[in-house]
Amino acid sequence: MLIDLHFHTSRYSGCGRSSPEEMLSSAQAAGLQAIFITEHHRRWAADELAELQALFPGVAVYSGLEVTTAEGEDLLIYGVPPEVPFEFGMPAHEAIAQARAYDSFIILAHPYRYNPTVPDEIAVSVDAIEVHSIHILEHAREGAYALAEKHAKLAVAASDAHHHSAVGLYALETVGQQPDEAAIMLALRGGAFSLYSDRTRLAAMNALVLANLDEVKARLAAGEPSEEIASQVAGFNYQLVVALSKGLAFTFPLV
Repeated sequence: MLIDLHFHTSRYSGCGRSSPEEMLSSAQAAGLQAIFITEHHRRWAADELAELQALFPGVAVYSGLEVTTAEGEDLLIYGVPPEVPFEFGMPAHEAIAQARAYDSFIILAHPYRYNPTVPDEIAVSVDAIEVHSIHILEHAREGAYALAEKHAKLAVAASDAHHHSAVGLYALETVGQQPDEAAIMLALRGGAFSLYSDRTRLAAMNALVLANLDEVKARLAAGEPSEEIASQVAGFNYQLVVALSKGLAFTFPLV
């Protein structure tokens, strides 16, 4: 069973670029059996999930949320009621303590995406660390794995898709599980999963990046803004252009 734990839509995430229906249609096409919608600072209500579930009976639909902390790190939280508030910029220890009151499962999302270091007090307090997603490029992947190993945390993969084209690029794979939320959480806590990536799609994405690499290098050398380059060159986004400008390994890693 393929599970995507990190997934945004345009309904409640300002950065989401595809509708819930577009995202679920892509999830179904990618062969996912379960997804968790993790909007920023908001969980979907049960009736909303039921409406979406009715449209896509082949994919189990659940909800978590993504919380941006005062330290600039993002936490994925599963198992809290929709009415429990998590404020933007709240201290990580407060968010974690609040989630623990509901026996939540907590993942540190895309470490090193925004900051060169991750506070140990955050890494040691979560259940798992995201080591693969569309927002973890090669240079950050190495650090994410090292962080998980240092603190003896589970390493997980998820798409962090904001557009339907990224759905299913990374996921978790379990064997012999039903797409039931409680069973999925039990498998997560027990580490009963393997990391998955859609190697064919990722290889094609990396090939497109490499095909246009010289153009991006030339435009960076000419002083063009990274945002402009990212919007005009096929295969590139802002994150890729910035990584290239800093001399960092910038391709999408395969599992």
